Amino acid sequence: MNKSKIINLVAILVAVAVVASTSAVFISRYRDNEEENVTKETVTSFQIIGNADSENSDIQTQLVTNKDGETEKQPTTDSQGQLSTSKNEKPVTKPSYIPGVTSPHKETTTKITAQTPITDDTVSQQAGAFGFVWDAASGVFYSASDPWQRQFGYNKYYDIFGSYVALWYDTVRVKFNYGGYDWLVQFWKGQYGFLLLGAEAGVYFKEEGSATSQYLCNDDSKRLKIGYTCYNKGEELFVRPYQDTWWLTGFVPGRLDKYADRSQLKMKIRITLKDAEMKDAFVEALKSSGCGFVEGNAVTSDTFYTSGNDVYLMWQTDRSKTS
Repeated sequence: MNKSKIINLVAILVAVAVVASTSAVFISRYRDNEEENVTKETVTSFQIIGNADSENSDIQTQLVTNKDGETEKQPTTDSQGQLSTSKNEKPVTKPSYIPGVTSPHKETTTKITAQTPITDDTVSQQAGAFGFVWDAASGVFYSASDPWQRQFGYNKYYDIFGSYVALWYDTVRVKFNYGGYDWLVQFWKGQYGFLLLGAEAGVYFKEEGSATSQYLCNDDSKRLKIGYTCYNKGEELFVRPYQDTWWLTGFVPGRLDKYADRSQLKMKIRITLKDAEMKDAFVEALKSSGCGFVEGNAVTSDTFYTSGNDVYLMWQTDRSKTS
């Protein structure tokens, strides 16, 4: 097996691992949450009829029919506040009134349940094993700054085989030359597995003129500052703060209306290039990326503007999934 085939095989395996890890963590979390919210069988239940608030009020009796068809009364209180029955008059403990649960003159069944709450610490530990982080405050699942995936860099086959492992996304590849390297800045947005909506931004490089399709990302000096907001149907879905990075990701629970149409998602992106030369090279490549970017206000879809070495863009459509 030659080197190219080995690289492609590794790319497929990494893509499978990423999808499996993200989906598995969220499936686990949301199954646990659903179980937490479902009312289970009662541990203790009782009925109170009448005004249970008042210590001076008699609890009214309710007629029931026993197995022999005889009518008998439910327990009533004696003068000491104990319950007794009409047949054997043996005292039983009076049920306690629970404020906010029982109410006067209404039949109420009180359920007492005991459960162990689900904590975000558990989810964080699960995510960490796959190189991801769960932010309970923002509700966003994202990649760590230096995960194990970084060792595999980027290969276009990650995207080509994405749909085979439940990844349905659009992508923009911005390729340009700067400082003796061939650069690739790439954006993604779409459906990740069957439970997550997400967006990504990546920064990759390889030696200038290299014939390999494999890009690297393991040099901190080649990081860029990136931040973005992801929108779903015009509403803010989540924000990934502006930061020095090589791979900025975000995933939240949700589904596209149609997996084949990712246009309901938009990304408003800010990226800072290292200097004016790099910024100009990036802008020229952006305009020729095949997605129809034009200069504008970065509010209208597929427009961008520059400010110093910053480029701001609003991305919605995609026309080059395999470039």
